[in-house]
Amino acid sequence: MSGAACPRALIVLLLWVAGGCSDHKYDVGDFLQSHTYAASGSDFKVMPGDVVSFSSPHVLEIDGISQQVDIDGAIDLDLIDRVHVAGLTPRQIKYKVESQLVPFYKDPSLRVRVVTQNSKKIYVFGQVGRPGSYPFTGRDTVFDVLMAANPTFIAWKSEIKLIRSSPNPDERREMKVDFDKMATNGDMRMNMLMQEGDILYVPPTPLGWLGLRLRELLFPITPALEAYEMPARFLDAQDDYDEHFNGDDDGDTNVNLIRPGRLLR
Repeated sequence: MSGAACPRALIVLLLWVAGGCSDHKYDVGDFLQSHTYAASGSDFKVMPGDVVSFSSPHVLEIDGISQQVDIDGAIDLDLIDRVHVAGLTPRQIKYKVESQLVPFYKDPSLRVRVVTQNSKKIYVFGQVGRPGSYPFTGRDTVFDVLMAANPTFIAWKSEIKLIRSSPNPDERREMKVDFDKMATNGDMRMNMLMQEGDILYVPPTPLGWLGLRLRELLFPITPALEAYEMPARFLDAQDDYDEHFNGDDDGDTNVNLIRPGRLLR
């Protein structure tokens, strides 16, 4: 390939990568409706792994108690023993426990809170410093989650995908999120409230994609190259040490550095 053809081929490849990454099919309305989701978490349904706390001015046996929901969906409470709470909201748990405390207390007024939510997740993948799952709280916005995930220097921040997954292919949704506009211009129009199971995918820039592919191609021979260069690096380090601590080529040993195990006189 001639020298002039190489740049043209590179430009075509970059345009192909950019075009492939920017082909999004989405309905913004499907995501805007997510703002009607209960941001306060009042509709949050407790599941195994979540931790709920109880407070009551009258029921001292339960006041200040926190319980993690067991795998069978139940918790242990004094006076009433096992209570099945999986699939219930905090308000429903309050009413259920209060009804079981009536034989012991005239006014068993309770306050129930979900203090730790471990059962529901949202996910971040791609070019971020902290990929993986994050606890879903019901108050997670795209901006907050991306700030926590920390996009890397090769992240294509204007082409981030918000994916609303579903077992039904007809119900899956995908939308482009421009994090650059959010961070630099304060444009929060696309700062959606995330829902349980949502996925944020942060792709690499076209040049970042090429760099990753090149590193992938070189990966099989990189260990061999490092092993080949290691003796040379060791010799260079030894030469630097000798020059600093044992004097230069002219025999001058009066250097103002501390040798290992000796104090500077």
